[in-house]
Amino acid sequence: MRLKGSKDRSKKSKSSIKDKKHYFHYLVILIIFIIFLFDRILAIWLGFIFIVIIFAFYFPSLSFKNRLIDYMKKHKTIDDRALAEKFKRPIIEIKEEMKKVSSKNQSKDWIISDLNNRCVFYNKEVVEKVIDLYNLGMNEKQIFEKLKKNSPIKTRAEIKAIEDILISQKKIKKRTDKFK
Repeated sequence: MRLKGSKDRSKKSKSSIKDKKHYFHYLVILIIFIIFLFDRILAIWLGFIFIVIIFAFYFPSLSFKNRLIDYMKKHKTIDDRALAEKFKRPIIEIKEEMKKVSSKNQSKDWIISDLNNRCVFYNKEVVEKVIDLYNLGMNEKQIFEKLKKNSPIKTRAEIKAIEDILISQKKIKKRTDKFK
């Protein structure tokens, strides 16, 4: 059972941890600067070591993002649970990374949708099929019936989510109902 304000507290604690990391960086830079006033060679070495440590912590997260995208592109559709099992990482971390990637995928051929508290990736082939069927005038039910045979799309809600994303990205035009 979850308390009403528990989600907000977790966001606050995450942001305070990030703030502390930034303060730590500033503190180390200040210490290196003070050491620089007394011993320049030592300060240069400490600065170099500090930069190497920063790259060591941030580089794996950058390479993980690229590995995640490359792996997702190999599948027609894949959800966050399957990715968490494959990469042996917590599902929360996978969801966060997928949401970061999806916020920047405006010009990409693939889509990541956030549907019913799960993130699902759809590759170029699936997206193009949905666009083609949508442009032929088919509705969600008809598109779902056509695609469920050839692709691992499970629900009509997924089709609706794909359509909404494509409309927001201006890759397809929103239909106006003729019967209103």
